[in-house]
Amino acid sequence: GGGAAGLAAAHHLATNSSLDFVVFDAADTAGGHAHTETLPDGTQVDCGFMVYNAQNYPNMTRLFRDLGVKGQAADMSFSCSLNKGRNEWSSLNPLATPTNVFSYRFGLMFVDMMRFNREAASLLLLPEDHPERSMTMREWLDEHRYSAAFEELYLVPMNAALWSSSRAEVLSAPAETVISFFSNHNMLQLFGRPQWLTPQNRSIEYVKEMAAILGERLRLSCPVKKVSKATHGGKWKVTYERGGQRCSQAHCPQGQPG
Repeated sequence: GGGAAGLAAAHHLATNSSLDFVVFDAADTAGGHAHTETLPDGTQVDCGFMVYNAQNYPNMTRLFRDLGVKGQAADMSFSCSLNKGRNEWSSLNPLATPTNVFSYRFGLMFVDMMRFNREAASLLLLPEDHPERSMTMREWLDEHRYSAAFEELYLVPMNAALWSSSRAEVLSAPAETVISFFSNHNMLQLFGRPQWLTPQNRSIEYVKEMAAILGERLRLSCPVKKVSKATHGGKWKVTYERGGQRCSQAHCPQGQPG
């Protein structure tokens, strides 16, 4: 696959080994989720991958440095508007809607948000066989008696924004996975968070850089049809649309052996 991960792996092989390889991608453009759209006025907007930081993404930071891709500070504020505008708030100004001052639901959400930040990470310290470590987010919230206001005004909107997930998907996700992500990305604290960055010239810059380095080793519009194990030699055979046999990288559901 010619997404960001596949391109990065291929770039590493191209610059650090003498291996002969080919990258196949069914799409007619490289990048996958690292996709940039250009608006009519010339403004470039990233639609998939947008931000990174040195603490959580050291390999990507190193890759960008090797490619000469510069980053610029990104605004990682959060805002949501629910129930046709009746419930609105922003991390930059929680009281931007004056009625929030008198809102019991908003106050309850804020108190529970502080409690969540304070106690959620304790889940990650429990023994591996502790029942809470296998709970869904829904079960964990119920177990710790979090309010519906916290769930509806903070937790679900925040996770929906992070993962492009529905309410049902957020609440059915493993609590350990959600809380681990919050903890690893310093989202359980108000201060001391890392500076997030975005590529100065958007994702299209580093995708083009890596595609240029790979040259003919990157083949677009070549969907892989079958991956099967060869009868001898411990090798794998990849059959793509035009009948060739090569080596391929893909997300697991897309590249299961045939």
